[in-house]
Amino acid sequence: SIAPKVAGTVKVGQTVSCNPGLWTKGPATFSYQWITGSSTVIARTYSLKLSAARVGQKIHCAVAATNYFGTTVQPSAQVTIARGTMTNLVLPTIVGSVRAGGYVAATSGTWSPMAMTAKIVWKRGTTVVGTGFAYHVKDADRGKKLTVVVTVTRPGYLGTATSKPRTVR
Repeated sequence: SIAPKVAGTVKVGQTVSCNPGLWTKGPATFSYQWITGSSTVIARTYSLKLSAARVGQKIHCAVAATNYFGTTVQPSAQVTIARGTMTNLVLPTIVGSVRAGGYVAATSGTWSPMAMTAKIVWKRGTTVVGTGFAYHVKDADRGKKLTVVVTVTRPGYLGTATSKPRTVR
């Protein structure tokens, strides 16, 4: 026989299923359990939606195959639930006149699912020159391209996006 296996992308927001594997002696029915840690049953279904509360947990499924010989239970290998990916719908932007000596601001963009926190890093080329939603444009920035890199989070999720570059005048 071939052991059961967790099938699908094992990260928050996704739904995984329990592939029952291959069995000898032709089982008539299967039943499923999802287990976290070594023994805590969290569901008795074929598939499982991975919630943010489970990020970092190890889970596995167990299949009980029943036929006229009786019931046999086989577990899958454990897998670790990864953070979900936040999808950037609208890029972050640099707002304002990008001139040496002036101030500009950053938007964090639009995300799905909706972001709860945003960390803003300002870059001149590949060099970090500031953090936060506002930036004082310096003489050293003149003629260079500025971008903002936004990292957003919500429980169980993480996303990153970079604005289009703006050239400093």
